[in-house]
Amino acid sequence: MVTRSGYHAIYHLVSLCFIAVLCSIIYSNALNGPFVFDDLDNIQNNRFIRLTELNPAGLHDAAFKGLHSARPLAKISFALNYYFGKYDVTGYHLVNIAIHLINGILVYFLALLTFRQLFNTRANTEKRAPEFSITLISLFAACIFVAHPVQVQSVTYIVQRMNSMAAMFYFLSLLLYILGRHCETPGRRWSLWSGCLCAGIMALASKQNAATLPVIILLYEWYFFRDLDIQWLQQNIRYIAGLIVVLIIIAAIYLGDNPAGRILGDYNIRDFSIGERVLTEFRVIVFYISLVFFPSPGRLNLLHDITVSRSLMDPPATLLSFLFLGGLFVLAIFLARRERLVSFCILWFFINLVIESSVIGLELVFEHRLYLPMFGIALVSSYLLFSLLSGKPRMLIACSVFLVALLGTGTFIRNQVWANDLALWSDVVAKNQNSYRAHINLGLALNQRGNKTDAIIQFRKALSLNPYSSSAHNDLGIVLKDTGHLDEAIAQYYEALQYNSAYAEAHYNLGIAYSEQGHNQLAINHYLDAIKIDPYYTKAHFNLGNTLARQGDQEKAIYHYRKVIEQDRESADAHNNLGIALADQGKLDEAIMQFNETIRINPQYVPVYFNLGRAQLLIGNEQDACGNFQRVLQLKPDFPDIKQVLKKYCTKREK
Repeated sequence: MVTRSGYHAIYHLVSLCFIAVLCSIIYSNALNGPFVFDDLDNIQNNRFIRLTELNPAGLHDAAFKGLHSARPLAKISFALNYYFGKYDVTGYHLVNIAIHLINGILVYFLALLTFRQLFNTRANTEKRAPEFSITLISLFAACIFVAHPVQVQSVTYIVQRMNSMAAMFYFLSLLLYILGRHCETPGRRWSLWSGCLCAGIMALASKQNAATLPVIILLYEWYFFRDLDIQWLQQNIRYIAGLIVVLIIIAAIYLGDNPAGRILGDYNIRDFSIGERVLTEFRVIVFYISLVFFPSPGRLNLLHDITVSRSLMDPPATLLSFLFLGGLFVLAIFLARRERLVSFCILWFFINLVIESSVIGLELVFEHRLYLPMFGIALVSSYLLFSLLSGKPRMLIACSVFLVALLGTGTFIRNQVWANDLALWSDVVAKNQNSYRAHINLGLALNQRGNKTDAIIQFRKALSLNPYSSSAHNDLGIVLKDTGHLDEAIAQYYEALQYNSAYAEAHYNLGIAYSEQGHNQLAINHYLDAIKIDPYYTKAHFNLGNTLARQGDQEKAIYHYRKVIEQDRESADAHNNLGIALADQGKLDEAIMQFNETIRINPQYVPVYFNLGRAQLLIGNEQDACGNFQRVLQLKPDFPDIKQVLKKYCTKREK
């Protein structure tokens, strides 16, 4: 005989399996999307995450050096991805999807505990619900969270793991707090609350928007455990004051000793003021709400086009949005006693947008900011559907399945856009013609596929929208160089430097251009300028080494090749060229070591076998040298001079 608790366990097991299958299906086409946009600087071009061995120093550098040092935990996860799979995007996507699945499971259990608390307390005896019903609406809430198309940007956009990982620990922290409140054993309760604290810290170490967690825990305690008791708030005012102090400390850690100056400083690179941003965010939040309830893939975009609000009446939608959001807030207060869950979910939505939709000088709008607020939407949607169809179980199940299927289909369709960078940026440009960054990235995607003409059109369009874009000038210069217009390319690189004198890549590209023109000293000067701006610029070190080697300065060339290897031990080119420079100095044993290291990294690297063979000839090791020359012939029969070398050095030996 199966006991009641046994049935409950079966309910939960089936629910978790359903969530896992749903998540796997709707994200099955999201495994091969390339690195795009902020992925490039945070992952692909971030040398600090290139772990080749697991040690404290490497993990420390991955966590705290480079961009976003305030998000060490997420950065360590990228470093571990690199350690196990280098830049194979499938591994990164699998981790992101796994985090999203875990979040779906955590949402399920949070919904389960919340609905039990809501329906089965003494104050709500008239709303008591059977465990099966509670399980069903909790599953529906989790499925909304997992399947909603607006979540795609936090899952398929690799770098937004920072966002979903913060949410994972955020949910876990809240769950542990609630479990601790239900626990009657003091020792176990404090263990759960210790876990709550640790998970909260880990959430904050993934992304700063987790700073709202203490407020949410206090709100949850007051709504669901204290029955909105005003007297309890008054009696615990010292703890609430302590919470405010904690939030101030968190803000001080991230903003420094001059938070106002730090916040205002972020607006130096924006074309809107702090007041204009706050006004615009009223409209942005209303737009977010519209995406939540009408998430058609055709409305979703990586870069949305939104005009800045200059005043409450410019545009008039600003005032209307302010009144609408104010009305929602008043509604939340009004419903606190009568519809506690609805009130809580409205406040959850607002609280978890307040950091990124207020005074901090961030971009105006991004869909991934809805990831954490979606919990409140999922919870209230499930609750309202249950309330509406509580007496019609078949209709309830049918509506739930239909809505989840509709959302999941939208997510699957949206993931197809993220499948490659050309599809993504074509979609962005089609929906936002006014984004110069979208045109730049579409140009890069076109250039990568060899479509130089259309790439140039996109870069020129970007410059027509923003003539001061250093990156657009630089990228246009690259394509002009590739199409043989070297002088025009050089002019574009100098334009880029005019608007950003600390643009290392423009100096690097000038170095390449001058090197191709034979102006080696000019090339060297620009490579050095690039390295002065960015001492870890491996491509600049490498090309500087090549230029110096051509000029016969092997000692300095060796220095720069070693700099490349310090930063990227797996650079086959650097090991090979270092070996050549060492061989030219007569350091043949060291050269052979570098050639062997090149082969270890890339056994298909044809020139290194030729270089290794030449070095072995010089130390009298003809047998191994001829073996390497034969290897060159096998891999690349048309390799220059290989047949003559074999005939000269290895024919007699074969006879």
